[in-house]
Amino acid sequence: MREGYYARMAYRSHLVALVWRNTGSYARIAYLGIAGINALFTQPVVRKFPPSAWVLDMIGGGQEIAGIPWDVATVLIIVSMLLFTIAGLARTTLNYEKELTPRILVAFEPDGGGMVRTPEKQRIKLDSEVVVVDEWETIYIRLGVETIGKKAAKHCTAYLNKVESLDSEGAVKRTYDDDSLQLAWAHIGSKEVNIPNKIKRHVDVAKVNSRTQRLALARDEYPLTMRGFFDDIGTFIFSIVVVAEDLSEVLRIRIDLPEQWDDIKAEILDGERQVSKPT
Repeated sequence: MREGYYARMAYRSHLVALVWRNTGSYARIAYLGIAGINALFTQPVVRKFPPSAWVLDMIGGGQEIAGIPWDVATVLIIVSMLLFTIAGLARTTLNYEKELTPRILVAFEPDGGGMVRTPEKQRIKLDSEVVVVDEWETIYIRLGVETIGKKAAKHCTAYLNKVESLDSEGAVKRTYDDDSLQLAWAHIGSKEVNIPNKIKRHVDVAKVNSRTQRLALARDEYPLTMRGFFDDIGTFIFSIVVVAEDLSEVLRIRIDLPEQWDDIKAEILDGERQVSKPT
């Protein structure tokens, strides 16, 4: 009779150990515990001095454990182990996929490359010599773009979708949204760029210089319909979209140009930092 108890107990312990063997460190601890119990009750010394009936009842000799039939309890334990294992694997997989899915972080940081004051010069060539004929200072308004995740954001480009000019009361007095105008990356140009993790790129949005003391787009070409758009000082709102492969981020930046041109100020209206989501 007791040999039957030992056989059932050994079978059940090995079955549980088989399920848990490859499920992590906790599973190994459980496996060692089950294997130890199995070894304990199958050694000759135990067979010579068999455990009491209540121990056999607890480990499977009886009909119930805490009011639940032993076979049902065994199945419930195994199913619970499997469910916890599957849930852990699913969470790990989702976290891994999240890390590999690129996202873009768009930020305006005045002291971190968002507002750059730089000297500019106009040069002409006289005979074989290049001569500087004019020199001025320019302040560039730039947005910083970074990648979140382990994979690079590919084919990144920035566009101006709309620009609004506000009057002194804050009402919109003029709007341009005829075409999306491509903006240039600082030191790179208007071509598409890949942005790896931990690398920041800046896109030039607008500029103002000491000669004209008026706001201008940070690009050389203007549509004819924008003629005279920045003739006056005041407040302007730029709607910009930064796009990449399967990614996009739309945000608005407000630029205030007062009488003193180098007191220009800018802020993002939709929050200081924007994080994109896959489209």
